[in-house]
Amino acid sequence: MPNKLTEKLAQSKAKIKEKAKKFKPKLVISKLRDGGRVGARRSAWSILGILLYAYFGWSVIEILLLYILLVCKLFVALPFIFKYTPWIQKNMVFLPYVRWPGTVDFDDPQGSCDLPNTRNVYVATEPGVRVGVWHSLPGSYDQQPAAGRAEHAELLLEH
Repeated sequence: MPNKLTEKLAQSKAKIKEKAKKFKPKLVISKLRDGGRVGARRSAWSILGILLYAYFGWSVIEILLLYILLVCKLFVALPFIFKYTPWIQKNMVFLPYVRWPGTVDFDDPQGSCDLPNTRNVYVATEPGVRVGVWHSLPGSYDQQPAAGRAEHAELLLEH
């Protein structure tokens, strides 16, 4: 029995090696843009330049200076600010100022979020620190008798 298993394992390894040798990536990162809107950004910059020149009366030098200023801000200043300010990074990633959805009552997940078999539990991790946790049980939990459910819940909370 172990012989068959090791033979099968060796065969599958050989197949994987053959497939790896034949593998050729179909898409190159630089070619990903070919399928999309070609020239859309260039068109937008051109239209902006034409509007500034024709409608607002800007000179070509002023338009070029504006483009240089925008490029410096977008590709130099903003990445530099983002890299060296952890407060901005934290707020852009975790969005603590966004209150969505506004009607959630975290103490009652069954009522406010329509999550059956879910309850709110607070766990003390350190002295003075309580972490709120939602404990969700599978749908089969509803079919158990009430006595079995209480026993099961006690076991889960003890561990």
